[in-house]
Amino acid sequence: MIAVLVGSAALTEMAQADVIQLKTPLTQQDAPRPPRFEHEYGYIGPEAPQDPGKVGAWNTSSDSYVCPNGQRITGEAVIGDDVISQNTGWGVSSSGILSTTTNVDVRNWSLHGIHYRVAVKCATDWLFFPLYADGCGPGIIDGYFDSDLARHCQPIGDYSAWWISRLEAVGGAAQAKDYAELLKQVFTGRPISRAAGGPAVTAAAVQTGAVVQARPGGNRFALHNGTNRVSMTFRFRRGSRRPPAIFMKGGTGCRSERMRTSVWNAVGRVELLLNCQGLKPESAVRLTIGRAIVRHFGLGKGVGKIRVHLDKPPGSVEPYASLSYGRAQSTCKNAGHQLRLQPRKLDLRVTVRCGGAARGATGSLYVGGLLAADRSSRPG
Repeated sequence: MIAVLVGSAALTEMAQADVIQLKTPLTQQDAPRPPRFEHEYGYIGPEAPQDPGKVGAWNTSSDSYVCPNGQRITGEAVIGDDVISQNTGWGVSSSGILSTTTNVDVRNWSLHGIHYRVAVKCATDWLFFPLYADGCGPGIIDGYFDSDLARHCQPIGDYSAWWISRLEAVGGAAQAKDYAELLKQVFTGRPISRAAGGPAVTAAAVQTGAVVQARPGGNRFALHNGTNRVSMTFRFRRGSRRPPAIFMKGGTGCRSERMRTSVWNAVGRVELLLNCQGLKPESAVRLTIGRAIVRHFGLGKGVGKIRVHLDKPPGSVEPYASLSYGRAQSTCKNAGHQLRLQPRKLDLRVTVRCGGAARGATGSLYVGGLLAADRSSRPG
């Protein structure tokens, strides 16, 4: 892997923050036991199904979502509003469970802009409703909130495959009923109904193979000819703006067709689709979660270019990236980039512009996503 750094650098820009009042619920649940007048509602911000949130390449969007009076937040999720946005890489930091307001930062690691919506569920009394179906949220013991057990992470349910198929079926313009069905899956694990255009099974059944926890030495997945879908969860440093790297070893005869990586606070999940042909018996691939490749460089006034040349597995999956420039934050900006995908290599060139930088100032370029694990993936 080669990195050539010339001139100055840039960083992602934070979009202007908005305060979004949640108004129209798309779903409703009654309390599971008396009193029955307690309810839980599901909302899509900003105001479904109108304009979604937008965040440009390598940018971060930061907004606040407010439940109606008398309701508290009991869950959140970020959902891509189109197929391209759903099949990408992003990181989310949020706050506000059991409060009336949540602040949600969405970091876009992809090389293109994305559209998304924030799904929020609000309850009139949170004691009557579970905080995520598998306990993957603040801990509740004997009806009381236990901060020692707090593990705020993204909801369970492999809803991504169903949501992509639904977006493709409706030409990318989902309706309120589609978001309502999705909310049921995201927050409750309920089956997605046939009336909404989906199968009468949970979205998790769409995927083949179980979701596994990432191991330090990597995870091995058996392969077969045709389409292979692998998925695993991993721990990630909370609030990090750097993209995770997914190092792939093996899989000769396979092409990466699609990959989605999402990080919700400190919990990440990667879903990779491989198309394989001509495999030998007992073929397998090993995926290892690691840190992004980083290159540091000096900053100066003017326009410069940063070039990174890295090994990658065959396929069309694009890398993730992030730029930082420390003390030169107010003077530098991204002026564009070019990506060239070769069979086993990627070439990323970033053009940047700085109005000035302190003496000795440095920047950093982080590249993650799907990368080759060793020399076996490189051409001779």
